[in-house]
Amino acid sequence: LPTGKKVHPGNVERVLKRVAGVENAVVFSGQGLNGSGEVVKAVIYPTEEYRSRSEPQIIKALWPEIQTSQQELDSFERVQRGHISISLEPLAETPKGEPNRRYYVEKDRNKPRAD
Repeated sequence: LPTGKKVHPGNVERVLKRVAGVENAVVFSGQGLNGSGEVVKAVIYPTEEYRSRSEPQIIKALWPEIQTSQQELDSFERVQRGHISISLEPLAETPKGEPNRRYYVEKDRNKPRAD
């Protein structure tokens, strides 16, 4: 992060995965809106009961518990609501079964920006 602080994605992922309704999560640093620097972002794969809902509905339903669970993290490690994306497909993994952060960083980097 621009502040010099280091985010440990695994710590944030563990916190998010404890939230009821989150089956899996991947956390990475990505570009903020309008090139405002690096921010913490997350892609969440919800449990089956949420997958028939829209992305905004899922985030709205999960956000209160996500917000509460992140209290144990340092403030610079917390994922802001606007930096959460939902995947209705299982998350990409490396051959070792770890979250494929590089895949999501590239996907985020290539996403069209609304400036």
